Amino acid sequence: VSGGHHERIFRSEDFGKSFIQTDLPFEPQQQILYHPRNASSLLVISLNKSLWLSMNFGDTWQRIHEKVCSVRWGPEDEIYFTTDSNELCIGRGALELCRSTDFGKTSKVIA
Repeated sequence: VSGGHHERIFRSEDFGKSFIQTDLPFEPQQQILYHPRNASSLLVISLNKSLWLSMNFGDTWQRIHEKVCSVRWGPEDEIYFTTDSNELCIGRGALELCRSTDFGKTSKVIA
């Protein structure tokens, strides 16, 4: 949700009975992705192509990678994402596929 100079989300820990407004340190480019087995873990790409992770249902966020074009959760706790050093995200053959198995602390180019 956009509001003034800050982007924000509204989180609920009681199934929608009440909401907590949380300002984001970035402007989302896409919808927030929930971890398939742990809804507290969230991923999103910002407008400036940074990949952001929250491990506490959106309360705090950390930037884990830059120049990111797309992202998906893997079947376990992996994060798969594509990067483009030119930040264009349109060039065929120019994208690199990366995988992180430690929630973004490290990543490896796999294709």
